[in-house]
Amino acid sequence: MLTNLKHVLKAGCLNFWRNKLLSFSTLAVMTLALLMVAGLLLLGVLSQSLVAALQGKVDVSVYFKPETNEKDVLSIKDIVEDLSPVAGVAYV
Repeated sequence: MLTNLKHVLKAGCLNFWRNKLLSFSTLAVMTLALLMVAGLLLLGVLSQSLVAALQGKVDVSVYFKPETNEKDVLSIKDIVEDLSPVAGVAYV
């Protein structure tokens, strides 16, 4: 009877230790998965805000050769002004 009790206690402690390690590893995997999801969400928000900030700072300069006709330059200016993302056009 003492042998059976000793065997049961030994097996119980061993299983408890194994389950403790399994519980810790499961918790670690779940934590890493949640951190990865949160990191991806944060990366998405940061990239959207970066793109929005950069859109307001984009300036494009166009240079024409001196022999270009004034009519062609004004035609291109009108085309560029009609584009939706263009905030303004200055012809110097």
